[in-house]
Amino acid sequence: MKKAVIVIVGLVLVAAVSAGVSYFFLSTGGKGLAKTSTAPPKNVQKVFGPIVDIGTFTVNLQGGTSFLKVDVNLELTGKPASTEVQGALPVVENTIINVLTTKSLQDVSTTSGKQSLRQQIMSTVNQALGGSPVQDVLFTSYMYQ
Repeated sequence: MKKAVIVIVGLVLVAAVSAGVSYFFLSTGGKGLAKTSTAPPKNVQKVFGPIVDIGTFTVNLQGGTSFLKVDVNLELTGKPASTEVQGALPVVENTIINVLTTKSLQDVSTTSGKQSLRQQIMSTVNQALGGSPVQDVLFTSYMYQ
């Protein structure tokens, strides 16, 4: 009788462990103990569009006693956009100068001001060109006084 109780208890334990393991693997989508990560894969690289060097701009800032000197590059959406920007380079340069000359020293001397300036240049150049060929504005040199 004692042997039968031990065997029955053993079978119940094996069944309980089997059910627990099955539930665990089914509830984790079959991943089991594998680590799950929401971080992007490490070897994925951002693909950049063509980058066009627009040039160096030196402008007086609002207030009359300060200036900004900046080298501007535009990251474009593709080769056709590169051809479009190169063909309209005087329009692009004029648009950038118009944006830069509306700024004060306080506007260009902070990180958030610099980011805002990048966004404003991108939107006004895209508007001037009639589309969205510019996907980012890059400053390779940035000096103010």
